[in-house]
Amino acid sequence: MHEEEERGINFLWILLAGSNLAIFFSLDWITFFIAWEIMTWTSFFIITPGWKNSFKAANWYFILSMLGAYAMLVGIWWMYATPAIHTLNIASSIALLAKLSVTAPGTVGIIIALFVLSFFAKSAVFPFHPWPAEAHAEAPDDFSPYLSGIMIKYG
Repeated sequence: MHEEEERGINFLWILLAGSNLAIFFSLDWITFFIAWEIMTWTSFFIITPGWKNSFKAANWYFILSMLGAYAMLVGIWWMYATPAIHTLNIASSIALLAKLSVTAPGTVGIIIALFVLSFFAKSAVFPFHPWPAEAHAEAPDDFSPYLSGIMIKYG
């Protein structure tokens, strides 16, 4: 980090690494969602470390990630609000969702579609594909490989 604008990025890298670990070790949907959001916010600020050119690219990433995050939040809420599931535990809710697919395929389809929308937005799958080209071009050199090699794979 040679430039003056990039001084605060080290702390963001630590937050990003912590959120990445929390995504994999979370046992409930609330922890997963919070870690997912911390990953999104820290990535946004790493992509645009005070550079005006990178703000447009970071906005694309942020807007599409927020769309996905809200879809995930609605999916989590819908799962919890469904009487047959009514748990925030990830393993239990997935097992109960599989059982519910026989009796209420429409509800299960909507919940799965919301999660797929969320994961597609983070993975830059069509139609959410515009952000990586700009974000990789404008991100700091050390973050671009991390973005393409790790973060896009989360979805």
